[in-house]
Amino acid sequence: MPTSAFDDLADQLARALTGTDAGAWTDFDENARAVLRWGSLVPPAHTWFPGVPGRRPTAAETAVALCGPDGRVRGAALFAVRGFPELLPLVVVRCADWAGPVRERARAVLRAELPGLSPGAFGGLLAVAL
Repeated sequence: MPTSAFDDLADQLARALTGTDAGAWTDFDENARAVLRWGSLVPPAHTWFPGVPGRRPTAAETAVALCGPDGRVRGAALFAVRGFPELLPLVVVRCADWAGPVRERARAVLRAELPGLSPGAFGGLLAVAL
């Protein structure tokens, strides 16, 4: 799904991944949802996520899907987040999702991932939650 809008989202994701600002994750969430909902440069997420059978979505594709306007896509993205621990801050954001099934799935993913986190990683997630 290479488009300039998607490239812009990937750049914003890279900044969130390397930064220490917890607000960067909620900013990414809001921006990705706006681009997917109102932008014409990125096709609707359900047309490219989860993608080709047998190919795992990339971390960037999963991150964008986690933030999309369609709860079914956000829910599907939560199944793909395993193996991308760097995306756990977006799982924390999804724990407050307005869609109950997405919110519950995010909480289950987080419960499964929390025991293996380092104290530093846990602190980063806590900052996003607060």
